[in-house]
Amino acid sequence: MARHHVPYARAGKRVVLASALTALSVAAAASVGLPAFGAHSSGGAADTGVAAARLRVRQIEQQLVGVQSAAQQSAGDFASANARVAAMKQALITNRRDLARTKTAIKTSETALALRIVSLYTDPPPTLVQVLISTGSISSALDSYDLLRHIANQDSNLLRRFQADHARLQRLSTSLRTDAADAEANRVKVESQLAQLRALAGQRSALLASATTDLSHVQASASQLAALRAARARAAAAAAPHSTPTQAVGGAAGGSGVSGGSSGGSPGHSSGGGLYAILTRIAMCESGGNPHAISPGGTYRGLFQFSMATWTGVGGHGDPAQASVAEQYRRAAMLYERSGPGQWPVCGAR
Repeated sequence: MARHHVPYARAGKRVVLASALTALSVAAAASVGLPAFGAHSSGGAADTGVAAARLRVRQIEQQLVGVQSAAQQSAGDFASANARVAAMKQALITNRRDLARTKTAIKTSETALALRIVSLYTDPPPTLVQVLISTGSISSALDSYDLLRHIANQDSNLLRRFQADHARLQRLSTSLRTDAADAEANRVKVESQLAQLRALAGQRSALLASATTDLSHVQASASQLAALRAARARAAAAAAPHSTPTQAVGGAAGGSGVSGGSSGGSPGHSSGGGLYAILTRIAMCESGGNPHAISPGGTYRGLFQFSMATWTGVGGHGDPAQASVAEQYRRAAMLYERSGPGQWPVCGAR
């Protein structure tokens, strides 16, 4: 029975439940860096902040995808540029080899022609009359003469062809060197672009990580603000004139963990023995569940048999036996959380 007054609240420091919860809400809101607005305005600001953070994350993700796609394309261009440079270098090697072979062939032909010219000057070719005399046949003489002319023409044509090939290979060599220089310049340019894109992708990845962290913080702040709004709602329900005992106990407990209540913050009839169930057992023991019960001497009154001093000490007004059931539960919950079941030495120990 609540018959031993514990002067918990000293004069000048008694705070009603609604003002205490309001102060707690303001302090918690300041600690998470959000304005302590009303329920609707706070919810709108928090939801707007979460939506803005999510939009920023999506935008950065899209930018990162675009940069990575461009980097992938640039990497393909860089591979193509490298392949072209390699092909140009191989073509230059082949050209130099062919040019060297042509120069060698030209030298060989020039040497052969020089020997023929020397031979002609030192031993002039026979005239047609001499060939006719030596062969004794006009047809044989003509054949021999034509053969000599044919050989001379072949040597001249061979030399001209070699010289033409040499000139062509020289032109090809110049063109290949120009193409190789262009290909190398293009490769350097593409490599620079690829490096820039990869650096930009790294920056966007870091920015995305930062934005994701910010989103987590905003969501956590929004969750804290939602919890504060729920606490305010419980306090408002507990302060309502027609609140139920369960709402009254939930508002008084304030979700402190002693009540062991439901997900909504109000203590319920849980298997772990919520505060509402504990107080109900005490009330049944103290007054048989009669909110208007008065002890024979008139000292102890109501569901929980409050003395007037104890009732006043927990913020009660008037006669506890005339207060609503919810109000009596509310004050009993406050007394229980302050001083425990020892306020009801017999019934609280059961």
